[in-house]
Amino acid sequence: MFNFLNQSNKLYAPVDGQLMPISKVPDKMFASKAMGDGFAVQPHDSKIVSPVDGKITMIAGTKHALGLKAKDGTEYLIHMGIDTVALNGAGFDILTAVGKKVHHGQPLATFNLTTAQAAGKATAVVVVLLQKEDVIPTLTEKSVHADDLVADLDAESQAG
Repeated sequence: MFNFLNQSNKLYAPVDGQLMPISKVPDKMFASKAMGDGFAVQPHDSKIVSPVDGKITMIAGTKHALGLKAKDGTEYLIHMGIDTVALNGAGFDILTAVGKKVHHGQPLATFNLTTAQAAGKATAVVVVLLQKEDVIPTLTEKSVHADDLVADLDAESQAG
């Protein structure tokens, strides 16, 4: 059983694919960390899972983005694709609801990569720690599976 009250700040991959630093996301707003620090995965699969333990706070009307809030109050954004708001929900299926408690690895959505690519949209799945800059340690670009550990922010804060 999931215990929402005893979770640390571990971040997990939201999808199978190639892990990359947020600075390599093909969107200036994300790459510049204007919204906050984070990371991205160039997906090889359509199943999007929660990268953290938390509570769903927002689902975009166009289904391309979800908001989560962790126990410590940190807010996260999962953004599926770049400029995919223009798809008006096409290619997205949301599997959760606002107010639901979720744990890392829990399926949240599906993202049809073919639909996005056919519309000329980049498919990187971005995870942003909203309003927090320079909190993600240097990431090794590598292949990851959904729910692989990407960063342990507790360990980083204790080490620093």
